[in-house]
Amino acid sequence: MHFPGMDQTKSETAGGDPAGRGPTDSEQVGGNRVGKSGDAASIWQLKPWWCQPWSILITGGAIVYLSWLGLHRLWITAPLFGAVLLWWWLFLWLVPASYRQQLEAERQRS
Repeated sequence: MHFPGMDQTKSETAGGDPAGRGPTDSEQVGGNRVGKSGDAASIWQLKPWWCQPWSILITGGAIVYLSWLGLHRLWITAPLFGAVLLWWWLFLWLVPASYRQQLEAERQRS
C-alpha cells in the first residue's frame, strides 16, 4: 500500500532550511515526523479527528443502529453491517499494519 510522501528521499523531507542546516529537534523520515528517540509517529497521530479509531467505530455503529432503528429491515441492515465490518477491517487493521510494514522497510534501508 502506498502512502503519500513515503517515496521521498530523506534530503527532500529532512525539514532543513535553504541554508542547508538540518532540523534541530526532529527529522523527517519518509515524510513522517520522527522524534529524537527515533520512534516513528503512529499513523493515528497523522490523521484528523474524523479519521481516528474512536470516530470510525462510532460512525459505523451509528450507521448500523440507525438503519435498524429506522427501517427494521434485516435484508438492508445485514449487508450494511457487513460493509461496516469491511470498512473497520480495512481502516482499523489493514492500513495501520501496512503503515508499520512500510516504516520498518524504510528503517532497514536507512
